[in-house]
Amino acid sequence: MATRTQVEQGLEAIGACWAVRSDKYVSADDDYDAKPAYHVHPDATYPHVNAIKRFESLNELASWIDACKRAAASSDEFATVVYCGDGAWDVA
Repeated sequence: MATRTQVEQGLEAIGACWAVRSDKYVSADDDYDAKPAYHVHPDATYPHVNAIKRFESLNELASWIDACKRAAASSDEFATVVYCGDGAWDVA
């Protein structure tokens, strides 16, 4: 189980940041039937509203952070982070 502290350290390590706040919420830009989610800017140097990623749980967010780290460390310059379902992220 991922903790908020672990997730915050992970976001910093990959150059991402929280979008607006660090708890679950529904943004004005979310769909009408959206459920509260964690909102993250994947690139803290250019936090653009169109790039926000949404995560249902801290565990899903931690999985994405781990996949981002593995993609960055990969020797494949085209390594991409992909959603595998059930809150799991991997590198393709």
